[in-house]
Amino acid sequence: MTVPLLKGAGEISAAANEKAAILQRQAAEMGYQHFIANTLLNSISAYWDYKAALEKLSVERAAEARVEQGYRKVNNFLAGSGQEAQLRSRFAAELARLEAYVYDKKSRTIKATQDVENAKIALANTIGIPAAEAASIGPPKDEFPKGGWDRRLAAMEELNYAQHLLQLALQNRADLKAAKLNQEAEMVRQEKARKDLYPTLNLNLSAGYEGLEVGNDTAAYFDSFNTRVHGADTAATLLFNYPIGNNVAKGQLQLANANYQRASIQVNELTRGVGLQLNGALGKTVQYIKEATQQQSAVTSYEQTLDSLTKNMNLSENPLAVFQWTDNEDKLNQAYNGLIDSLTELAKQIAQLRFQTGTLVFAEGEAGSVSLHTITELPQ
Repeated sequence: MTVPLLKGAGEISAAANEKAAILQRQAAEMGYQHFIANTLLNSISAYWDYKAALEKLSVERAAEARVEQGYRKVNNFLAGSGQEAQLRSRFAAELARLEAYVYDKKSRTIKATQDVENAKIALANTIGIPAAEAASIGPPKDEFPKGGWDRRLAAMEELNYAQHLLQLALQNRADLKAAKLNQEAEMVRQEKARKDLYPTLNLNLSAGYEGLEVGNDTAAYFDSFNTRVHGADTAATLLFNYPIGNNVAKGQLQLANANYQRASIQVNELTRGVGLQLNGALGKTVQYIKEATQQQSAVTSYEQTLDSLTKNMNLSENPLAVFQWTDNEDKLNQAYNGLIDSLTELAKQIAQLRFQTGTLVFAEGEAGSVSLHTITELPQ
């Protein structure tokens, strides 16, 4: 048995390797939590893409139905006008344009249908569903983030929201916690290496048997295992060791210093990167909030305009009025799709802010949980 009397007697040297290993295990757990959060973020993004594809398909189907109804209205007017042949001849180019518009709407619906399938496959791939079960994925039940964004923007400005998010990130980011734990582990090793510069003085205690009796007869052959020359032997020695120059220990200290500095740089760079990423994500979030607000206003205006044109369209007085109607219908369709795009990107950015602040997944022991408000509401 060896009992350290100098540098190895304290906790720093005796338990350094074990303590550093525990810290690195905890860091690995934090890194795994961050990996899970990143995987979940990708799944949420694919989920909103699937939701957007279904919403756009609904928009295109409604647009196709509106245009077909308008096309039938024009044909019914021509058939009942008593001048169908003359009018068809006079407005042949316009009628061909209207018919082409109908086919274009059908084409958009076909494309939107395929976009839904592509988004469904992408979602299945992201969340790990086998190809054979991808078709069983139903429509999303969650809605895009709700409105009332003007009030929220004002509250964000009053709160100094960017600084608030940074504090959340520094407190909750699992990857930042992992980096700090690794830094602490390297600091433990650094302290041990510094201790190892000291000379060693060890008390060595030993007990045993140094000799056995032997003989030439058969009995002695077996008795030699338990027949001793004398009783048990014990010894106690003091061993002092201090190499000239102590170059090995100095080299280990320099290596430990370098590892600690590298871990510290990683913490500092990660902290700096978190701040920059948050600023970028917050800027995009504000952008999509404003875009969604404007797109919603555009949708409302175009809906009112198209409704008025539909009610007041008089083909007998102005057969070309239908093209004013189709122009507004197309703009309404663009506004619908623009609103869906803005809401989709806004939903993704809210999830991104949650991820960047470490509030996307709430750890509960070895498990974690995600609630609906964490993917549709801004971090509080």
